[in-house]
Amino acid sequence: MKTLLRFAAFVLGLAFFGSLGAQVPEIVNYQGKISVGTTPFTGTGQFRFALVNANGSTSYWSNDGTSTAGSQPTASVSLPVVNGLYVAPLGDATITNMTAVPAAVFVNPDVRLRVWFNDGVNGSQLLAPDQRIASVGYAMVANNLRPAAAATVPTIGPAGSIYFNTTESRLYYSNGSSWVAAGSSPAPSYRWAVWSTYDQAAGWIFNNDASLAGGVIPSNWSDNNATAAQISSDKKVQAALFNKQAVSSPNSTVWAETYIAYSSTNGKMAGALFRVRNTTGADINWTLHYHATGYVDWGEKASIALNGVNVWSTTGNSFATATYSVTVSIPANRISTLICVAGGSPGASAGSGMFSRSTVLAFRNNCLTLPAGLEFVDDLNTATGGYEQ
Repeated sequence: MKTLLRFAAFVLGLAFFGSLGAQVPEIVNYQGKISVGTTPFTGTGQFRFALVNANGSTSYWSNDGTSTAGSQPTASVSLPVVNGLYVAPLGDATITNMTAVPAAVFVNPDVRLRVWFNDGVNGSQLLAPDQRIASVGYAMVANNLRPAAAATVPTIGPAGSIYFNTTESRLYYSNGSSWVAAGSSPAPSYRWAVWSTYDQAAGWIFNNDASLAGGVIPSNWSDNNATAAQISSDKKVQAALFNKQAVSSPNSTVWAETYIAYSSTNGKMAGALFRVRNTTGADINWTLHYHATGYVDWGEKASIALNGVNVWSTTGNSFATATYSVTVSIPANRISTLICVAGGSPGASAGSGMFSRSTVLAFRNNCLTLPAGLEFVDDLNTATGGYEQ
């Protein structure tokens, strides 16, 4: 019968220092304490190590490279133990039967260290539980980081190589043929809003304050053909207007309403703001099937703007049944802002000088299923800068 081995362990930290790109060892110093029975062990211990996933079913690395599916490596590493304490420099290839730890291991979200120990008497035993490598282990990734500007992506490196995009503040790793964004993406969502332009009792809504209507005075939305391209690039101003959130589905209705108005001034505008990341090194076309109202004759345009530049707007009378096909080119290696706005329909006389009108904004034909290489980002509350990002 084997003697029970007892242990406690913790990660000390990373055994390398230096600037980005420096050629420094990729070593994680791991310290543990082990007892045989109730007596702290002293002597030379035979250790086997593997970095595995949370349930131990996948091996990311092992000291001799032989572990699969969380199994025990074939060869052991000899380490001194004094009064139960030992330090294991994981990844130090100068030690017999120890291979380097690839930085790409820590692209995985939950990495744990599995340890086997042999005191030379009781045989090799698995020490439970596996120890989670927390944020200190992930700092190893910094050794292989290469800063890249928004429009500059390094040549695809070998599988496992890594670079950090400083504009996106996002880590990418190579799968051998392309750069892949590390970690999970934020929930696929967009921001939306509906705002009136005129208050019958008090005049222009918000006292015609532009800061609450996307940086455009409400009267311009209603009477002067304002477009999405005129919305402020200040993300705080955008967030003040687009203060509602929705998770995008292939088809999404932002707003559909029929209402009574006394004149064209009594209009409603509906808008959606998308933040879209292009994770590739090439521009990607995205076609919107845009269901929108927008009555130019009364100064209420439907429009689409990409990074503050108008890409489409209504040029004549438009009704709630109108669907437009608009293709936008999302720039490479950055997050872009796409804003879509719809105005009121011409409407029909409802008597007593009133008009029955409608405002409709929706996306059809599964167009919110993004092309490969694009993803939705909801960072409006944290992003800084203007449309250049």
